[in-house]
Amino acid sequence: IQHLLSDFIHLVNAFLNNGANKDHIFIIGIPYSTKDKTVKFLKLTGFSNIKIPTNYPFDDIVKETLKEAIDLSHKTSKKILIVEDGGYATPLLHKELIDYKEIFIGAVEQTANGIWRDQKIKEEMGIDFCIPIVNVAESEIKDRLESPLIGKAVCRNIELLIGREYYEVEGKKIGLMGVGRTGSHIARLLLAFGATVKCFDTKSKRRRKMKKYGCTIVQNNKELIIDSDIIIDATGGTWCNEDEILQFKHNCFFINASSKRMGINYEKFNSLIQADSRVNRPGIGVRYTLLNDRKITLIADGYPINFFMGESVPDRAIAFILALLYKSAEFLKSYKDKLPNGIIDMNNKKDKFGLKMLQKEIEKIHKNLS
Repeated sequence: IQHLLSDFIHLVNAFLNNGANKDHIFIIGIPYSTKDKTVKFLKLTGFSNIKIPTNYPFDDIVKETLKEAIDLSHKTSKKILIVEDGGYATPLLHKELIDYKEIFIGAVEQTANGIWRDQKIKEEMGIDFCIPIVNVAESEIKDRLESPLIGKAVCRNIELLIGREYYEVEGKKIGLMGVGRTGSHIARLLLAFGATVKCFDTKSKRRRKMKKYGCTIVQNNKELIIDSDIIIDATGGTWCNEDEILQFKHNCFFINASSKRMGINYEKFNSLIQADSRVNRPGIGVRYTLLNDRKITLIADGYPINFFMGESVPDRAIAFILALLYKSAEFLKSYKDKLPNGIIDMNNKKDKFGLKMLQKEIEKIHKNLS
């Protein structure tokens, strides 16, 4: 379950080149990021088990696909390995398909949001994980190398999309929610563009850090939203509820820099917009009118902005993540009878399984290629 961009082809080819069977690979694209040309190429080259959801939620498609994989597992005596971006399959396995746990080798999770979804299911159900889950999301290499690239992609698209509305980022008042790994890079780039940036984060250490860079630090969500021409979510969660939504400045822009359609509570949002007020802005997003007559434009209709204009980050620049996903899957297969169930920290200092060393090797190769 991945973003079906051109770089996905490199990942799936790595599996093929090392012995995988096309008929044994099940592919689910993530709705907002799937590119038609990638799907077309995959089908032309012989992949038949492809599903392309168009809307959220798509748990029914994930469950259907897992059942198909389970049926194939019974026929071939092969086990199932999950490689996902967003915590879709692993929670479903624990919630509805736990009886089949023995035929799952484990899962590789690429995003922090996916890890959070996995943990939430465990806490809600009061269960232990039944498979090992490799936490690529919080790996050191992803933190150091990917976050700046995502920050650049976000800011590049902000400049392009805001420009289509005949505005510039320079001089704009920007409210940024979340200044963690990606958010901090976004803030610094926007400051360099000449914007005024005010930030909020639940962690005081991050707030102090951004204050040193020149951001104004606010104390709550409402302070962040009021008077902001552009509001950016980089939290990976949902924080903007009814009280905050009604505080949006007239004619402001909302931008999502997370990995799903998040930031705003969209159930509340839909109850606070005027009927028939939705106006599509081709190549930009959607403008809505709130009950208080204020207009707000959701850039990319609230979906992650870095995917809206194309491929987010160039293939060569992001190759280290693809390598880490592949090697993590290979690691699960190689150690399938030796790994404990639960989330596996790739940064563990003892490095019992060599995952820190693996990251160093991938980073070295990546730098030489760059």
